[in-house]
Amino acid sequence: MILNVLYSCNENYVKQAGISIISLCENNKLFEDIHIFFVEDKITEASKQQLMQIVEKYNRKITFF
Repeated sequence: MILNVLYSCNENYVKQAGISIISLCENNKLFEDIHIFFVEDKITEASKQQLMQIVEKYNRKITFF
């Protein structure tokens, strides 16, 4: 099964989004694939890298828009 999830935030809430993504990945390990679509508003490259590291740790996908 595949799970597609949409997130949206700016730099002010990126930490909370990261925590939510960790919870999503930890609590949905039975899904073959999780693809996170992230609509961002002025998130720094450093923050994007942190989110990508989280997702890669769980062998999941993230796409930024």
